[in-house]
Amino acid sequence: MTYESTESTVDYRKIFDDKMNGIKAIDEEEWATELASWYHDPEITSIRKEVPAVLFNPDNLVDLAPPTDIWIENPESLDCSSDYIHDQVKNSLGKFLGIESNSVPYLLAGYILESDKRLRYLVVDVIRASIVKKDSKSDHRQDRWLHLLDVLNKYKIEKVILKIGRQDGKNDTGPDEVIARSVLEERREGLALINLARKHGMTNNQYMRLKILADTLFTAGKQVSLEDIAKSIINEPDSVNINVKN
Repeated sequence: MTYESTESTVDYRKIFDDKMNGIKAIDEEEWATELASWYHDPEITSIRKEVPAVLFNPDNLVDLAPPTDIWIENPESLDCSSDYIHDQVKNSLGKFLGIESNSVPYLLAGYILESDKRLRYLVVDVIRASIVKKDSKSDHRQDRWLHLLDVLNKYKIEKVILKIGRQDGKNDTGPDEVIARSVLEERREGLALINLARKHGMTNNQYMRLKILADTLFTAGKQVSLEDIAKSIINEPDSVNINVKN
C-alpha cells in the first residue's frame, strides 16, 4: 500500500496500524523464540514482528524535536544488511512528507517489537537509551520527555527496553527497562485527571484536591469513579468528606 501526504490532517496512527498489520509475522517458532532471547525481558518469550521505526513531529522537523508520531517500514522493503537501516526509514518518511532525504533531521530511532501476545514494545540501543534517560532527568528537556511518553501511550507501546546483542550475553539481574510500564501508566492517569479538571472547570486548589484523593485511592487499590469524585468536589467545595463509591 502506498501512502501520500495531503494538506488535510494525516492520521499517522492509522498508517502505523495499517503497516504493522500488513507486515508478515515470523512463522518459524524456533527463530521467534531465539530472537526473543536477545532481549533481557522475561515477559518477551516469542516475537512475531521486529520493525524499524523513527519517532518524529511532522510540524517540527528539527533534530530530536519532541515527537508526536511513529513512522515504520516493512523490513522486507529495506536492505536489512545495512548498518543504516533507520536512514532508509527516514528517507521513506521524507518522501511521504515531500522533503529531500538530507533535510530529514536526526530522529529518535529504534524497533517496534510485537510479541506473541500482540503486545508492542519500543527497543532502543545504548546511545538512544542514554538520550531518553537524560531527557527524563533534565528540567529543560521535560517538554521532549513528556511528548515521548504521550506518543508511546498514543501508539499503545507497553514500555521501552534496551537492545543488547547476543555477544553481550544474558542478563541475570532482570530486564533492561529504559521507560517502565508504570511510568507510562502514571502519565496516562495524570493526563486523565488534568482533562477531568478542565472538563469541570476546576480551580488549582480543586484540582490538587482531586489529585491527592485519586493518588490515595489508587495506592489503596480502590476502584472508584473519578467522575463522581470530581462532581463531589465541584458541588460540595466546602465539604471535608468526599463520598467515595466503589
